[in-house]
Amino acid sequence: MVLFVDSSNFSISVPETLGFSDAGYSMLTIYHAFATLQSIIGNSLVLVGCVKYKAVTVDCVSMAMIEWLAALDLTIALCYMIPVLLTIISQHWVLGPFSLSLSQGTLHIPVS
Repeated sequence: MVLFVDSSNFSISVPETLGFSDAGYSMLTIYHAFATLQSIIGNSLVLVGCVKYKAVTVDCVSMAMIEWLAALDLTIALCYMIPVLLTIISQHWVLGPFSLSLSQGTLHIPVS
């Protein structure tokens, strides 16, 4: 999903212009919140299990791949999913103009 943010007042398009009804926008918010929470909890458990408890018994290369994938997915959840969730909930960009200019490439939020 691409959110269009107006750089003058940092507001996103209203749900109707994105093609959502009020109920659909609420479902989008709930879905995105659930996916964000599930990603953070799940990847944290994988990292703790692999690093601290050595719960996964595979070869060294596979273990490194699992840890890197969990760390990358956790980074995506923290740097991409949380700002988008905040934007969906508040219906405007709340993290400021500097953060918006930094996130243009990483969050795929084009500024008009």
